[in-house]
Amino acid sequence: MPLYKQDLQSIVDRFREWTFFLKQRNKSKDRLLLQPTETTVEELVQHIETMLEAELEYVPRLLVEKEPYMPQTIWCDVELITKLWAYAILHTTHIEMNEYSVIKIQFHVRPLQFYTTDPIQPKEAKFESYPAIVCVISNASINPEKLPKVKSVYLEKWEEKNVYKSDNQYKEESLSVGLIKKNMERIVYAHYGQLEFPTDWNKATLIVLPQNVVNIQKEMIEKLPIGLLTRKQQAAPSEQSDSIVELIAFHEHICKTSCVEPAVISEILLLLRRCYGYMRHESGQFFYIRAIGIAARVGTWIPHSPKVIYAALLYDLVRYARLPLSYIKANFNLGVWCFIQNILAVDQHQNKSESVLYIGNRLEESVRKENVSVLYVKISERLYDLEQAEGYANKEALVYMAKETLRVDVPLVQKVCSEEPHVAETLEAAAKRALAIGEATSS
Repeated sequence: MPLYKQDLQSIVDRFREWTFFLKQRNKSKDRLLLQPTETTVEELVQHIETMLEAELEYVPRLLVEKEPYMPQTIWCDVELITKLWAYAILHTTHIEMNEYSVIKIQFHVRPLQFYTTDPIQPKEAKFESYPAIVCVISNASINPEKLPKVKSVYLEKWEEKNVYKSDNQYKEESLSVGLIKKNMERIVYAHYGQLEFPTDWNKATLIVLPQNVVNIQKEMIEKLPIGLLTRKQQAAPSEQSDSIVELIAFHEHICKTSCVEPAVISEILLLLRRCYGYMRHESGQFFYIRAIGIAARVGTWIPHSPKVIYAALLYDLVRYARLPLSYIKANFNLGVWCFIQNILAVDQHQNKSESVLYIGNRLEESVRKENVSVLYVKISERLYDLEQAEGYANKEALVYMAKETLRVDVPLVQKVCSEEPHVAETLEAAAKRALAIGEATSS
């Protein structure tokens, strides 16, 4: 049966299949699927002691120090957090440790804050604060002055440079240290936390974890200020069902024509639907339909780079819907998180320039690094918006966008993508068509 004739019930069933598959799928190589439960610090310490007994000949004594007013319970993935703290202790226990050794674990309570406004406008940024537990793990014999300073507040880190590392880069740090660090980062980031990891065994490890990871993940979605973005226009039932068909068609197409993981694409599409609902972009398109339209073109140009396709789908949620980057870091590959930051860095520069695509020295730097993928995402975004010219209620904005594209963006693309002239040609044709529509309507 042709796809466009599928009834609404079959579409709903397909989404149920995706949801079930996502819940039942195994943990992937790059991501961790959390199973949070309620526990206490005391119970976690007992789990750690049991794990250490199986790993070490001499199990160090654990000296636990807690601040007053510690939360009674913690919501986390108990198995993963037990491994996390055990990794930190194993890194701290030097080869010369013996049965008299003591490991100190200090617990502090601090707020952990995440951006709730546009992350590229730091002067206007607002934050949502959550209670967090700061854990400092060290050899008890360390001079207290060498311990990391516990901050009064821990703010979401989204401007870190070179955070994402390949397996080879971890190996260069030393096989044992690199492996421990990589495993710890995966667990911490999956819990929306932060990690200060020492390469020297005689220094302390600092771990920041939210007191309730379930609340953070839930509220990051529910508190998105989507109402600020939407264009008021009722969605007919037929349009709603047609858009779901488009989602399914995109899922099938992108999984066949590129190197993406079907489970990850399914999860992103479900996230887009959950966050956006049936709200519209100023072009008149549903936000999630716009996202898959942009990503489909990116997949045509860069089919062998899954992270670019994932980022093309997720970028709008961060840039415009203000989904915290920590959500991306916790739920997707770190390469996706870093790539979205690269796009945001371009947008930050654009606010000071005359064009949506013009990124001056930053672009030249990216080209030198053979990282033109960001430009392809921005071209795809501009192309999609130009192609929806008829749907724009504000024709003056459409005319401005089209003229800007012809004046600045097309020459830039001709220069950077000189070996692919069709890219600039397509952009130019779309801009001329949009300009004609805008001027005809406004005249």
